[in-house]
Amino acid sequence: SLGSILCPLKLGSGFYNVVVTLCNFLGSCNSGTASISIFNRILPHVTIFGNNFQRIKRNSVLQLLADAYLPSCEGTKSKSDLNYYWTVSEGGIVHSELQSSSSLPYSFKLPSFSLQVGSTYDIRVIVVSNTLSTSQSAQSIVSFY
Repeated sequence: SLGSILCPLKLGSGFYNVVVTLCNFLGSCNSGTASISIFNRILPHVTIFGNNFQRIKRNSVLQLLADAYLPSCEGTKSKSDLNYYWTVSEGGIVHSELQSSSSLPYSFKLPSFSLQVGSTYDIRVIVVSNTLSTSQSAQSIVSFY
């Protein structure tokens, strides 16, 4: 298919001229030209499971799970060679001391009583494709009561 031939993973970014020549059974031929622009910016697809806004009891363990993959021109989803970076911020201030206790890169876990009642936190995951040097993020807003 033309889509797989022109896949940005197979061609570099740039402008291409494609010439197509069709011939009938009598040997008569005609050609047509098309110009195509390709930008090699395939981004990871990232989601955090659950609602975008969550209210959680302070005595509950906070656990968020992300799903990420790199789409391909063939329709497959590659989960390899992706790095996950989680951040917790409140009012624009990043709380770098709040690190996930999960050993799984796609899971963010904090023990109960880690965050303050009445505060709202922006928990964000940034997924980076090492292969393509591209990234994408997703967020969940969490408040505690």
